[in-house]
Amino acid sequence: WKGIFENLSIDPLPDWYKKEVNHGIQLLKDKIEKAYSLDKNRVNIMVEFFWSSMHGMTAILINKKWNVFDEKVNEDYISKYIKQSIKGFIL
Repeated sequence: WKGIFENLSIDPLPDWYKKEVNHGIQLLKDKIEKAYSLDKNRVNIMVEFFWSSMHGMTAILINKKWNVFDEKVNEDYISKYIKQSIKGFIL
């Protein structure tokens, strides 16, 4: 994971990885666009924001820097944060 998320030993990223990531991101974009009836530009902004956020959280976790977060941050907290953020993008 560290090699993929921080691009340490894999430069450039393998084509198979870029293809899989792009496919997964496109599926997510399609589902958000359909579920919330948003235009493609707005969906792109949302997904790029969340991809960047997930990249940052993963980098923190794999480098064992979890202690920078408050103790209340857990899976339920993150789920609520994501739902609230999506509402903010939609409104």
